[in-house]
Amino acid sequence: MTAKLSRAEHMLWIVPILYGSIAHFSSYSEVIMMYYNNVFYLLGFFSATIVFLLFLGIPFYVQSTLRKIEERNQIISYAHIALSLINVVGILFIFSVNLPIRIEWVNSAGELSTFTKWNYYNGMVISLFQFFIMIQVVYCLYGAKTILSHGIMKRKLANGEYSQNAYENELSMQMAG
Repeated sequence: MTAKLSRAEHMLWIVPILYGSIAHFSSYSEVIMMYYNNVFYLLGFFSATIVFLLFLGIPFYVQSTLRKIEERNQIISYAHIALSLINVVGILFIFSVNLPIRIEWVNSAGELSTFTKWNYYNGMVISLFQFFIMIQVVYCLYGAKTILSHGIMKRKLANGEYSQNAYENELSMQMAG
């Protein structure tokens, strides 16, 4: 395997596919049931994996672009990858062990222990998914700012507005702060 094919950002699409497949075959149910804003959502593990891949598509492209232009901060990059994958695996794991409930249990007058447990994990998944989305948005904003800054500096350097030393000083100041 060449170095170009074995990049850390490839984990952003490999892990959801692998763990989504594992969760599909090892879960108690083929259906993922989620309750949010008084609406039940039913998904299969394949559909959930596609959702994660859609949300990770742009950050994957940002990771690759930052690597190509050599403006990638390794700490931020690996933190993004690790936090994203922990959330994906956590969400799919919770869905694989948390059995769906009967819809009418939401309106039950008494307290059902099965529903209470399911509702707790449902709330946890919603929080994890919101955190997952927030991580992707923040990373994409960081990447867009870095790519834009790099493009502006490159254009100024090409137009002769900056000398090479000024460009290097500007880059070192951006890396430090």
